[in-house]
Amino acid sequence: MNRPALLDRALLALRVQVGERTALLVAADLLLLGQGTLAALLGRGDAADFYLFAVLLPMLALGPPALSELVSLESRAGTLDLTLSFASRISLLALRAAVPTALLCLQGWLVMLFVWWSEDFSFPILGPLLHLLAVAFLIAAASLFWAAHLRTAGSVWVSVLLTLALLGRWVFRGAVPDRLGSVSRAFWPAGDFVWTSVGSVSVLAGAAALLFAYAWRRLRQSSMLS
Repeated sequence: MNRPALLDRALLALRVQVGERTALLVAADLLLLGQGTLAALLGRGDAADFYLFAVLLPMLALGPPALSELVSLESRAGTLDLTLSFASRISLLALRAAVPTALLCLQGWLVMLFVWWSEDFSFPILGPLLHLLAVAFLIAAASLFWAAHLRTAGSVWVSVLLTLALLGRWVFRGAVPDRLGSVSRAFWPAGDFVWTSVGSVSVLAGAAALLFAYAWRRLRQSSMLS
């Protein structure tokens, strides 16, 4: 049975982007996930701790380095001008930015859904799911944006981290409410926290959309000049 074309493109993008670092990134992911789970259990052991230590921190720690070589791979191979000469290759570049963060996002969703189930659905699940999706989108868009302007993996990595730091107010809040201080529903937060959650997701998604739009424009201009 033939696999869908989009799945084939996604697997190709993942192989090209991660390449020989697959084993290293998987080992680091498992280590961060285990340490995060242990830190959450040793802390308050609630959903907020699990989201911070076992979900958000692995995304922030692994997403930027996994995407730092978006352009430097082509630069080392001498195929950067060729890559920027075709819209389809630019689309593959964007897909390479999306796939690793999408996998980390899926992992985080599974962790939070398990915590939600294990805690008898005691916190609103849509908050952390949407917040993590916005963070993943931001990391992918920021990586693509800086890769369109910089040429080395290290400079892209540092620039993405600085971008996340500038938006840290929204990156680290708005996912899971304090069960003692907020009224919660099974799916969406209630009370004042709903505005905090919506605000954080909106800011992160808006910033990601702007970065992606400018990155796409920059890459298309480069393709027209090639």
